[in-house]
Amino acid sequence: MNDAPQMTKAQKYVKLSMQVLLIAGLISSIITQNWMNALFIIFIMILTALPTIFAHHYKIILPTEFELAAIIFIFGSLFLGSAVGFYYRFWWWDVLLHGFSAILLGIIGLLMVWILNHNEKIDMSLNPLFICIFSFSFAVAIGALWEIYEFAIDQLFGANMQKSGLVDTMWDLIIDATGAFLVSVSAYVYYKTGHKSRIINEIQEFLSLNKSFFQGNK
Repeated sequence: MNDAPQMTKAQKYVKLSMQVLLIAGLISSIITQNWMNALFIIFIMILTALPTIFAHHYKIILPTEFELAAIIFIFGSLFLGSAVGFYYRFWWWDVLLHGFSAILLGIIGLLMVWILNHNEKIDMSLNPLFICIFSFSFAVAIGALWEIYEFAIDQLFGANMQKSGLVDTMWDLIIDATGAFLVSVSAYVYYKTGHKSRIINEIQEFLSLNKSFFQGNK
């Protein structure tokens, strides 16, 4: 297995800044005796460490962009969004994160089928259009499950995750579909023309870094 790529200085500063903010938030919650918020921040700290733990456990090398993107999303949605209240302070915060998550989920769906379709040990040869449709459907399906989760929390605990109800849900799903569509289109363009977008480059880098894990790529 190749050596793991090192983060650039800018990426290290971004990761360090998020860690400092989490620690500051935890200390502030303890001082103000906001124990629920303190526990929530500890939970966020654990989640932000999961990409590294997952990669180490399964001996998978994550491109630095993949790892940092996952950490930023967890930090932005749970800490800034929920703990700090960005969802209520900035109307566009929910839009931003839904679009970001849709792209991440589209990449994950695309990567899943890509690995299956390009492995000689698996007797499978999928049409490029099907691969793109699966990537799109996977991301939208996860987005729909999240909306069901928001509805359930609001109904059971009287929360306000859906804000304006149906309107919020529909806009969230539209944004999810748009992000997933962008990933699918970039994949389809690559299959048809060979033109590589940033998304395709990152996927190929991931496969290249983990050749020993994904043996038999075509």
